[in-house]
Amino acid sequence: MEKEINMPTVGFVGLSHLGLVTSTVLSSFGVKTICFDTNKSLINELIQGVSTISEPYLQEFLNANKKLQTFTSDISDLENCDLVYISCDVPTNSEGTSNTRLIEDLINLIQQNLKVATIVILSQVYPGFTRKISQISSCDIFYQVETLIFGDAINRSRNQTRIIIGSKSKSDKLPPHLIQILKFYNCPIFVFDFESAELTKVAINSFLASDVALTNTLAEFSEKMNADWGNIVEALVLDQRIGAHRYLKPGLGIAGGNIERDLKTLLTLSSQLGVNDNILKAIVSVNQYHLDWAFRKLRENCILDSPQKRIGILGLTYKENTNSLKNSPALRLIEQLPKTFRISAFDPVIKSLDLIPEYPISLVASPVKLIQESDVILIMTPWDEFRSVFDLVDSSDIKGKILIDPFRIFIKDLRILDQSVYISIGSTQL
Repeated sequence: MEKEINMPTVGFVGLSHLGLVTSTVLSSFGVKTICFDTNKSLINELIQGVSTISEPYLQEFLNANKKLQTFTSDISDLENCDLVYISCDVPTNSEGTSNTRLIEDLINLIQQNLKVATIVILSQVYPGFTRKISQISSCDIFYQVETLIFGDAINRSRNQTRIIIGSKSKSDKLPPHLIQILKFYNCPIFVFDFESAELTKVAINSFLASDVALTNTLAEFSEKMNADWGNIVEALVLDQRIGAHRYLKPGLGIAGGNIERDLKTLLTLSSQLGVNDNILKAIVSVNQYHLDWAFRKLRENCILDSPQKRIGILGLTYKENTNSLKNSPALRLIEQLPKTFRISAFDPVIKSLDLIPEYPISLVASPVKLIQESDVILIMTPWDEFRSVFDLVDSSDIKGKILIDPFRIFIKDLRILDQSVYISIGSTQL
């Protein structure tokens, strides 16, 4: 009979989106977590029960976890942890290149101040990184693949389909405390060697990127050939070789930084290893092209020649259900527009221009007000609350206006189609 071990205490180092969500979900299973970050103002906010990260259900889970989740900026508070996760978000530059120096610094900080036996790197790293670190570390180092999605992170973390752990060898046995933690997720656990686990994470995002790129390209064919991409999707999802879970909704390309980072990692590795990277370059090129779809539509419809027109933008964040503005298509569009235009915007979670003071826009109080005061309306983030916004306006507020809707969320609204110039991806201008 195996010896029963006590419930472990788990430390998290780095409390940006990844660390905060993962530690919060683990505490919701009844595990005591000690959550550390060097940012004292962030820690003070979390101690007061406030999170600046916008993520569905995160605040409710934080409120419920108060007895199990401790926040601290004192590294010594992690001394009694049975294992520690490195869970900081890895910064990237504008080209998607990762800077892993922060992870190295945090591992050194742990080793200099604690007697922790096991460290698990949850942060995204390039293939080869964990083995390099493990060779100079006094701790047992592991890598765990994370697949959180901004806007659905709590659900994804609680209901994982599989867990992939990277170790020095796939035949290694995991530490008992780590096994005990992973079993809470009630899903298959795979142990790979470091490089296979790290490449798995990159491969997942690369497949998603290829789906997005191909979908947007085919939707453009549909648009230019007077076809309807919505009809085509109905057939594609019923094909077992494609299926209902593929990324078949056209949009404004890949944003947010995470998938772009993994494509950049593969491009760097392809140069080092002599791997043909033509398909990767094509995905990156197609993505850049579709990020500018809205700007092209403004130019094709001669709106750029009419600086007197008032531009209204619905949605500033890079996707719905998050407050992240990183690589936001909306901000990219604003940068491209001539400074002579009067631009207003509304976003459900962006209430101040403090984070984006360099952008020449003004925020309005409601989406209805934006529609009423704009001549050209662009949907740049498909927030759910925008789907019913036109039910709240009069016909006179819509008539004759130009509505650019890349996500096709209003395409079934006949009142919109009849009274405005409606432009979307994957269908002809109406």
